Amino acid sequence: MNNYERWLAVKETEDRMRQERHAIEKQIIDAVDLPLEGTKSFQHEDLKIKITTSLKRELDLAAYNRETHGMPQVYHTVEMVPKLVTKKVKALDQLEPGFTARYITTSPRKPQIKIERIEADES
Repeated sequence: MNNYERWLAVKETEDRMRQERHAIEKQIIDAVDLPLEGTKSFQHEDLKIKITTSLKRELDLAAYNRETHGMPQVYHTVEMVPKLVTKKVKALDQLEPGFTARYITTSPRKPQIKIERIEADES
């Protein structure tokens, strides 16, 4: 078996195991009284279990600005954070190579691999 076939086999096993783990996690979560947000820790036999719950919060910037305009600082719960616009960085790097390197540190990420089995046409 070549490395590509081995990778596919391991990936399929990994996917099955992840699905099984998620099913077990759901059973555990369903069996425990959890806070809406926070951490619940407990022991079972010789195991220490810790479950953390959280709420996803999304900002409606227009509504925030409307509601907090002119309000005291205590009502201002949002901090604007600079974010790189990768598409613009790449375009500028093409126009003026090295310019963005003056203020952006760039390093390679781990390569991502995707291998799929090619199914024969059944036409």
